[in-house]
Amino acid sequence: MATRGSMGGLPQTASSVIKVLDASGKDIILVETVGVGQSEVDIMKSADTVVVTLSPESGDAIQAMKAGLFEVADIFVVNKADHPDATHSILALQTMLQPLNGSGWWNIPVVATEAVNDIGIGELYQQIQRHRQALSETGRLSQQR
Repeated sequence: MATRGSMGGLPQTASSVIKVLDASGKDIILVETVGVGQSEVDIMKSADTVVVTLSPESGDAIQAMKAGLFEVADIFVVNKADHPDATHSILALQTMLQPLNGSGWWNIPVVATEAVNDIGIGELYQQIQRHRQALSETGRLSQQR
């Protein structure tokens, strides 16, 4: 669905489409944004769990900090885990998240994935399920909706 120039990372109609899918009984609804930065955080209002996917070869870990994505992400994914810079990106994210993790109800995990060889996809799914469970147990799931 095209954004048609709307700011926030999502088209204006996305929220309505998500509600229709939810009402029709869909347990999991995946929404891909056009990219999220400080001014593009509409996804936080529309999603229970926000997964921010970064690429190691472009220095995304540092850009994530600059763009304010630590306030958006519930889970970070470093895709292309086979890339030579992936380990550095993962460690950089974990280091930057250290002050945040342990101080609240949810510790933001960093998951390494490699889609071509199906590496980390199961772990990512488990982290999404863990986040949903934590939302439910803390009452945040019903508050968000």
